[in-house]
Amino acid sequence: LNTGLKNGGVLCCKDSGVTASDISANTGPGLCKSCLPGSYSEVGSVACIECPQNTQSPRGSGALLNCSCLSGFSGPDGARCTACLPGFYKEATGSSSCTKCKAGTYSQTLAASDAATCLTCPAFSFSLEASSSRLQCLCDAGYTGPDGGPCAICAPGSYKEG
Repeated sequence: LNTGLKNGGVLCCKDSGVTASDISANTGPGLCKSCLPGSYSEVGSVACIECPQNTQSPRGSGALLNCSCLSGFSGPDGARCTACLPGFYKEATGSSSCTKCKAGTYSQTLAASDAATCLTCPAFSFSLEASSSRLQCLCDAGYTGPDGGPCAICAPGSYKEG
């Protein structure tokens, strides 16, 4: 925690190494330190404040709104972010929503940050978009097997509807 007078993202004090009790004696221009990544300070503050959970900010951030959700998490800038649920992922930082895994895939990963976590259903099976388990992969029409596969072609003289 850095202390001193600050100017929106930068802590300023006359001398380095000041403590909260030394602030009044250390006013004016002098050594300025940027808030570290993952923290911010607003005008009038005397300390860098840690960003909310599962967010990040660049060095020298001057506002809570500079704290953006990490990849794999979603929510508004400046607020606590929630993990993308299984069946969803989010590759970029920021306030965008989590993306659904495509139909024919599934993901069991909480807070997934890459589309590669969406795994392809076994051969001859499909799933709806945003599926969160291999058990949601159901055999195609004309194939039979347990939920999640493996799926085998129906025996001659029999069929399975889709």
